[in-house]
Formats: sequence, structure tokens, C-alpha cells
Amino acid sequence: MTKRRLIIIAALAALAALLAIPAVVMGDATHTTTVTGIIGATYSLTSPDTISLGDFISATNYNSSNQTISANASGSSATSVTISVSGSNGGYLSKDNGGAIKLDNPLSVKGGDISSYTPITSAQTLENSGILSGGTYSINDFSVQQTITSNDLNKTAGTYSITLTFTATFN
Repeated sequence: MTKRRLIIIAALAALAALLAIPAVVMGDATHTTTVTGIIGATYSLTSPDTISLGDFISATNYNSSNQTISANASGSSATSVTISVSGSNGGYLSKDNGGAIKLDNPLSVKGGDISSYTPITSAQTLENSGILSGGTYSINDFSVQQTITSNDLNKTAGTYSITLTFTATFN
């Protein structure tokens, strides 16, 4: 092999080695990206799990004791809350919660802004613009009342119930 050939082969080998090196190694440009995320406000409403009025054994009013309903707005700019309650079955306790047999009188509620028992045949506002303290507002005097008539005592035996739906609107 001649010296010239050897130089050409060496130059080609050097060029091949240079081309095999990634271009990133040859430069020092960098770019950074920031990834962000936001955790939004958390809203919650806590109401009694179950309210039992016991056995209906005489024609009288059956009342629950004071129950607590709490609204919470964590991480929110809300300053007030409106809490309302509505009942299934048109506001009446019925056999098998939705059955055709209903008690004679609708369930009544009181608490918050409602100072006397009011039938729940339509939604009732328990608190209108309650001021949140530390993101929380509580109604501590929520109660229900069911008036039982002598006619009710002659109805089909069984459990009579209603589903209450509590709603909180944060402002």
C-alpha cells in the first residue's frame, strides 16, 4: 500500500468516526420546560346518614333531635353558602320509599333560617348566605317532624321512609 492510499483510508476512517458521533454531543444548546398543575377548591356537604323517628304507635307528632349539617369550601374564595333540602315522594313518607301507600301528612323540617316546622312538599332553604368561617358553615339545629294520624295507624304495616336531598351553593 502506498502512503497516499494509507492517508486516504485514514482520512475516510476519521470522517466516518466523526459522522458516527451524535450531533448533540457536538453542541451545548439546552432548553428547559416547566410543568405546572393546579389543585382546585374542594367543596363538601355533610348531612345526617339516617334519621329514625322510631315506631309510630299513636296519633301524635314524632320529632328527631337536633342534627348537624355542615358545608365546607376548602381552598375556595367563597365567603357564603346557601343550604336547601328537598324530599322524595312529594315530601311524604311512603311504604318502601316511593310506594303507593303514603302517610296522610308530609314530613316537616326546621333548622337554620326556618324556626318552625315547615312541610317539605317543595324545597326549603335552611340557610340563605350563611357566612363561612374558616371555609366552614354548620347548621346545628336541623330537625324533622312527622305527624301521625289515626288513619295512618290503620295503613299497611312496614317501613315508611323518604329520601332527603341536601344542596349547598357556595357564593
